[in-house]
Amino acid sequence: MKGKLSFRISAKIGLGFGILTAALVLNALQITNVLNESRTLNKKISEVYQPSEANLVRFYDLLNNSQALIKSWVFVDKVADTPDKQKLQEIHQKPFLIY
Repeated sequence: MKGKLSFRISAKIGLGFGILTAALVLNALQITNVLNESRTLNKKISEVYQPSEANLVRFYDLLNNSQALIKSWVFVDKVADTPDKQKLQEIHQKPFLIY
């Protein structure tokens, strides 16, 4: 005796196709969601983190340059108004601009 849930072959194929289609749609929705999150993260990285990192590199270079000029001022140059002293004074007078 056959149970209540016996399907014909066409119903089984249709059900399998429906399940496969639903799985593909869910997968497409998940991929779209992940791509949108990735775009948001990439935008944040390009607008916030990269400029901050570039400014830190510029500041570090300025700091090292200033440190070298200070050592030159103290230990090497005993004459007033040498190019290194003038450059150090320019560095200290100029504000550090962040872009």
